[in-house]
Amino acid sequence: LWWTANHDALTALPNRSLFADRFRKALERRVRSQKVVCLILVDVDKFKQVNDTFGHAAGDELLRKVSKQLSLCVRTHDTVARTGGDEFSILLEDIHNRSSLESVLDRIRASLDVRFQWEAHTVNVTLSAGAAIAPDHGRSPDDLTTAADLALYRIKRQPTAALAVYETEFGRAAHARNQLLAEARAAVAANRIVPFYQP
Repeated sequence: LWWTANHDALTALPNRSLFADRFRKALERRVRSQKVVCLILVDVDKFKQVNDTFGHAAGDELLRKVSKQLSLCVRTHDTVARTGGDEFSILLEDIHNRSSLESVLDRIRASLDVRFQWEAHTVNVTLSAGAAIAPDHGRSPDDLTTAADLALYRIKRQPTAALAVYETEFGRAAHARNQLLAEARAAVAANRIVPFYQP
């Protein structure tokens, strides 16, 4: 019952609930050990396209393939979880310094191209990933998740598989974009902008 409640039935990976618990405990241990903790968010590019083209069974097989590929490129005490439909999260802990972190990140980067067979078809899919590091980019789960999400959003603009580590300029760009959207909404609400639509 515990396993069923804390794992994803399709991939057998930890689910969002178990991952959140491990993430919180890893950050608590980091305070005592002064080591580095890294959160990586991974997204399957064009997953809907695979589902629409080959069917949901192919989509399920792709998710299983991604889960195995990501699990093979991390260390045994790291955590790979399925935290959404086509979203995965990786927790790297007990890292002594940035150079040892880079070697793990390089292995993950090399695993972001996924190739699998479905019936008579060979399907090639790319993954996008965004990473945030504690304590450099935050000390709480929420701050690190926001930073990793910004890095993921930034890297998804690229047409190839890639992993981006959060930089402060990502946050500034997101803040400027949100500010612009807020100003535009306020202008429409105050009738300072009158939108007209044409076919």
